[in-house]
Amino acid sequence: MPGDDRYELIDGELILVPSPSEFHQTILMNLIHLLQSVRQSDLGRLYCAPNVQGAPDLLVEILSPSTSRLDSTRKRELYERHGVKEMWLVDPQERKLAVLLLRDGKLEDAGEYGTGQALVSETLGNLTIDLDDVFQGQVIR
Repeated sequence: MPGDDRYELIDGELILVPSPSEFHQTILMNLIHLLQSVRQSDLGRLYCAPNVQGAPDLLVEILSPSTSRLDSTRKRELYERHGVKEMWLVDPQERKLAVLLLRDGKLEDAGEYGTGQALVSETLGNLTIDLDDVFQGQVIR
């Protein structure tokens, strides 16, 4: 698309999305760093771009106020339909991370974690992620 606008294509519909905030990008970089052990232990590959063929085992959406509804409804249904095994919804404002696991073809809530807590990913060989490490960095203004 021409110009500086960002779009996502969801079920054939072109949707305008905002540029990620600085804190969104900080969380993304923290997660990339924390998930490096996935690559190092041969559990899989790590991508931060939407150009992967097939459904990933784990998919992470970092929410923003303008996209949180889209991410937690339409995208969740799309990922469910394609067999994503585990989905994380990261809420920068609340500093929480919701885990959803695919059970009987549905992504179901499997827990919500915040600062001071750690989550264990069944999909990633029981990899433990400390939420303080996910949300370290910039304070939301």
